[in-house]
Amino acid sequence: MKKGTTTLVRKINKYIVLQYIFEKGPLRQEDIIKKTRLSRPTITEIVRELLEENILKKAGRGESSGGREPVLLDINETSLFAVGVDFEYPKINIGIINLKREAILESSHIFPEQSCPNDILTEVISQIDMLIEKFPFDRSLIIGIGIGLPGIIDNVNGVSKRIERIAGWENIPIKDIFEKRFGIPVYIQNDVHLLATLEIESRCDIPDDFIFVSIRSGIGMAVVMNGEVYHGFRGNAGFLGHMTIDINGDKCVCGQKGCLEMYAGQLSQKRRFAERTSINSKEMKEIENVYDFLYRQTLDNNIYADELLTDACVHLAYGIANVIKIIEIPTIVLEGVLPFIVEEKYAALFKHTLKKLLFENMNENILILQSKSENKMIINSCGNMIFKQYIKKNYYHWTDESRIKFATKSKRRLKNKKFLLISES
Repeated sequence: MKKGTTTLVRKINKYIVLQYIFEKGPLRQEDIIKKTRLSRPTITEIVRELLEENILKKAGRGESSGGREPVLLDINETSLFAVGVDFEYPKINIGIINLKREAILESSHIFPEQSCPNDILTEVISQIDMLIEKFPFDRSLIIGIGIGLPGIIDNVNGVSKRIERIAGWENIPIKDIFEKRFGIPVYIQNDVHLLATLEIESRCDIPDDFIFVSIRSGIGMAVVMNGEVYHGFRGNAGFLGHMTIDINGDKCVCGQKGCLEMYAGQLSQKRRFAERTSINSKEMKEIENVYDFLYRQTLDNNIYADELLTDACVHLAYGIANVIKIIEIPTIVLEGVLPFIVEEKYAALFKHTLKKLLFENMNENILILQSKSENKMIINSCGNMIFKQYIKKNYYHWTDESRIKFATKSKRRLKNKKFLLISES
């Protein structure tokens, strides 16, 4: 084997081992050998190098099947850090995340109505500065900033093209602004795509293909195929909230009429409930999840809450049915609309409406699941995005041609494709 080829294979093997431990640690060396199917000498050498680089650590001892207890290997959580920003305007959450994808410092800020883009960006930068001031380690260990954004983005160039509910927010060069300010790499991604990634990585009870729908301030969707989120050309695939449900409906903040968000989005639900009751709009804005709030109101026989939940349930089913007709994926994972899963009345109505709208052969295998990810975990997922980019950049030095040649062998070697980033953008 040529020297160049040998070097390439060593880098690929190192990348595979690190990615596996990153996702599944702590592990025994025997577990790594068994899963990767690499030789013992190869694994021993890779582990030695990663320990010297301080990316790995010895994390105690595992159970023995006879003889000496084996050493457990794990990611060294204090070796690298990232900043995660969940840009769910009007509330923005920020955290500094360690390499185990845990927030060690957090802050949040709720913006007043009609905040201008410049004021928002200034405050977010100020919040990050505040956290960095409190950071108890060397600041050089913070390797990047990951930002989860709603609206339309260009994730290739790092531009937030538009956030409908912020007046004047158009073509904001997020990546350039934050990289110039902090001097570290910045990556952006659709916020719901990040939640779907958490779903993929944190549970094994869902198929490789599913539709992930999240009700946040707006309504977002991610289409997962073969265990990976489909991001689209510029990171905007799954713009469900602005699917037209009624061409003669109310005008949406996007400028169009009858968008799904007008009937099932959290902001619209807060506004509509405030209009029908004595609760003022300021009080409604303080509510974290309006669907949980409305459900509690129905327990007290609030007819307005029941009307809003019923209306949202039906309209959401219409939107998702349209998606299923196009891509024919029967598993739906819902996040942020717990009543549609746990409350028999709404769960039955949602499923009945969905099946009524689908052709018979499409609704035979419909499976509706509750999400296990949480909105507050988006900052963790933002940090995870940074760490994956770092691992790819520093342990993945191979050409596109070499990548293509080796991809098939690598995927055979690791049966669980979730431990590889070969096909990630």
